[in-house]
Amino acid sequence: MAISDAKHPTRHSGGGRNPESPISENLVTSQRIGITHAVRLGLILSLSLLWFFSNSEQALACSCVRPEGPSEELAQSAAVFAGRVISLREFHDPNAKAISSTDPTTVEFEVDTVWKGPSHETVYFTTARSEASCGFTFVEGKEYIVYSHDGSTVILCSRTALLENAETDLADLGEGDTPQLGTIAPTPVATPSGGGCSLSTHPGSSNADAAWLGFMAGLVWFGTRRHPRP
Repeated sequence: MAISDAKHPTRHSGGGRNPESPISENLVTSQRIGITHAVRLGLILSLSLLWFFSNSEQALACSCVRPEGPSEELAQSAAVFAGRVISLREFHDPNAKAISSTDPTTVEFEVDTVWKGPSHETVYFTTARSEASCGFTFVEGKEYIVYSHDGSTVILCSRTALLENAETDLADLGEGDTPQLGTIAPTPVATPSGGGCSLSTHPGSSNADAAWLGFMAGLVWFGTRRHPRP
């Protein structure tokens, strides 16, 4: 009598693949959401920091009092002359952490006409490095009419201008005097300062920057609380 082996069917499910448990699926989904959320928050925070540092550079502004006419400014100034810029020498404090817009620039002039002040052929004046700090931007080789209230510094808020644009000043001031040939004035040591203009910060700039950074920090904190790591 032949005995046949009983065939026991092998159990298969899903074509040989074990189904993923709901816990595993939730874990993968949570990890993907967390990574995407972290990338978004990182991008937002990076853009915010970039905006903050790019705007914080312009914290100073120069506020000018409108200069009066040539005759009035002549009376209020210690030196008024016309001359050509020979050289520009910028000063930077080696102990400072960064270059400041208030750093002085020494300007050497070859004087052609003097209406008031020392009558040297070569004179030196200082001005702030940047217009943001009320400095006047001189160009080497150009001719200017220069007004200095203290006799050593030139500021943006004076009647100082390119000579080619000073027709009114030349007409009102008259011929002027010729400087003493071959004479050189001492180099000034005064730091550029006031006299018709003042420095101030942009209204509310610091508060606005702080508020923006606070908002972004709160957003990052809220995002990490809402999507905790599994």
